[in-house]
Amino acid sequence: MEHKLTLSILLVICIIAALLPTVLSSATVIHNVQASTTTILVRLRPTVSAATVIDQLSGVSVSATYKSVPGLYRLTTASPGTTLSALRNDARVLYAEPDYIVHSTDNWPNDPYMNQLWAMPKINAPAGWDIRMDASAVKVLSIDTGVYYLHPDLADNIWINPGEISGNGIDDDDNGWVDDVHGINVLDDSGNPMDDHFHGTHVAGTIGAVGNNSVGIAGVAWRAQIGACKFLDSYGYGTISNALICLQYAYDMGFMISNNSWGGGGESQAFIDILNANPYHLFMCAAGNEHTWATHFYPCAYDNDNILCVGASDSQDKRAEFSNYGREVDVFAPGVDIYSTDLYYMMYSTHSGTSMATPHVTGLAALLAAEHPDWNAVRIKNHIITTVRDVPDLHGFSMAGGILDVTNALTVQDELPTPTPPPTPPPTATPVPNAMWLVVEYVPNVYYYQGQPIGFTYTIWNIGSQKLTGTFHITDSKVYVECPYPAGGYLAPGSALQCYAIYYVTIDDVNSQRIMGTSIAVADFLQIVSNQAMYELSRASGIIYVPILDISKWNTREER
Repeated sequence: MEHKLTLSILLVICIIAALLPTVLSSATVIHNVQASTTTILVRLRPTVSAATVIDQLSGVSVSATYKSVPGLYRLTTASPGTTLSALRNDARVLYAEPDYIVHSTDNWPNDPYMNQLWAMPKINAPAGWDIRMDASAVKVLSIDTGVYYLHPDLADNIWINPGEISGNGIDDDDNGWVDDVHGINVLDDSGNPMDDHFHGTHVAGTIGAVGNNSVGIAGVAWRAQIGACKFLDSYGYGTISNALICLQYAYDMGFMISNNSWGGGGESQAFIDILNANPYHLFMCAAGNEHTWATHFYPCAYDNDNILCVGASDSQDKRAEFSNYGREVDVFAPGVDIYSTDLYYMMYSTHSGTSMATPHVTGLAALLAAEHPDWNAVRIKNHIITTVRDVPDLHGFSMAGGILDVTNALTVQDELPTPTPPPTPPPTATPVPNAMWLVVEYVPNVYYYQGQPIGFTYTIWNIGSQKLTGTFHITDSKVYVECPYPAGGYLAPGSALQCYAIYYVTIDDVNSQRIMGTSIAVADFLQIVSNQAMYELSRASGIIYVPILDISKWNTREER
């Protein structure tokens, strides 16, 4: 019933979206989600030149690169389906995927309340402001429809790029963007992220409208540096590839936090890769408004440690009727009838959605980053989750089971747990020169489709008597393994190296459209690398230990 409901809702969304102009009028449907008909994303294997691959494809060109993820490109093509098929059959390609279309996650009410900031007392902000209301040293990037940075209640909190001179037509700081004084506009390749929709401006006001200035409202953070990356158009739609450009900009310009009040599309390995490449960036995102499980609503459904996903609550501390829910959602925050800044001079409006809930949490994250400048993204995320106000009606709807609490977060002492060392593998009966022990971590019970990549981590332990050197890579038609180069150039006996595997789903049963992903992926992976068929893996999340005494399939060599 859960999957049927999700598909029905997505189908309705797609039908409505088909009536909209601009980007949606030229969109194609893939697994009930929207994807661009002009661009795709591809990542090539290490050492493969883009030119050698692109030159063999007709009418295909590179339109964007992402330096955080080597080998990742956005390709422009007149025939995305044909190009995807060709690339997925090319052994030099790590993965190729559609450029999914995402959308803002606001939910417009019929009867707005124009004069209430009921949410601030609900998140216990007033008492928290006695401790800290200033996050002026913290940079937050709003990845959205842009921001109306001339609004009198926002102007003093808009980030100014210190390396750029406004209006001189020169890329003064040599970051690839001309006159990016307040951010960038990915849609027209300019340094002007002016909002033409309202959504990004409304979100920015909740994060950090200037407080105590006798004008309008106050955000959760009275002072902050809010930058803008416009990738959603005037209808609130955009592509994953452009969102990745915004994230790259956030990393390049030192934004510790980004607010992402949007979602949709399918799972993107490129998105996972760019988040993995920058674990110190805190990615705040919305749970979505489909009134269902958030299991397949991206980016909320990604399990990266630096993602914090937010559901919406109402003035009665109930889950908002539209809000998605489930273990993918970390916390809830007010998202119904939220009053904030709007387009043009001195305009304000009321809107609802998980889009409006997310910036409340983003504002608190900025306050925590200012209060504790030594905390990293994961520590801030975990602290927010563990200091919520417990709400029984929200138990089971999120990981925290409660609502954001600004005062608790700013007063409760955070104690870092003692790191738990990785488990030591049992020794082999007879030590051999070259041997490894794989410790594979996997999370099953997620469905995947033909050709879709599944990522999982594992640890290599050197349980032999010799040093092992090499890149520790293995390639196969179904699986690609990638490990960092070991420190010192070798893996010493008894030491470990954490690695990553990408498995490409192959469905042999013509009557089946999907498989129970990670369990089968791990089983196939173990069959390939260790000749041990382990198809009866536990259906619960867990860890499995596998000895590999024959490492001839691996790109390693004994140091002599």
